[in-house]
Amino acid sequence: MKENLILEIENKNILTLDRDKIFTQLYLDTGNGFSEFEKKTIVCNPEMIKFHIEFTIDPSNFIQQFRWDPVEGHICDITIHRVFIKTLFNKIYSIHPNKLYTNGSKRSANEFSFQNLDPWIIIPNNVSHIISLQISGSWFIRKTSDTIKIFEEKINSLLEINKNLLVINR
Repeated sequence: MKENLILEIENKNILTLDRDKIFTQLYLDTGNGFSEFEKKTIVCNPEMIKFHIEFTIDPSNFIQQFRWDPVEGHICDITIHRVFIKTLFNKIYSIHPNKLYTNGSKRSANEFSFQNLDPWIIIPNNVSHIISLQISGSWFIRKTSDTIKIFEEKINSLLEINKNLLVINR
């Protein structure tokens, strides 16, 4: 089972924090769900605790919702200070963090903890002619070695539970 976890982590192509940069991605749902064909990618520095990310959007697309993947292949904690949508007409709309939906744990209205290798945050939208989406906040991105250790601990816990269940069922 441990070998399967290590293989899964390797298949996720975890980027080590020994490198200078990581990728953050924004997926656009233009009516067909999220896909690799409609995404924006920005290179970030993982050592920077505070971030301000701006994704440029084609204003001719109507976006039903966004999915922000802060960091692929890493366990992380994120605090979002601001989410802004800017339109072609120079209007700026703020999205309150409590409107966001995530596959992580919500610690407070704007704090999220991700214990999985594919963290994402859904950002709703009802604005047209968008030219950019801006997200600012701070993050703590765990190193690959820490991620592997956390998952090994989870596997060991599951193995122990399985062992106890086998004893009970005898």
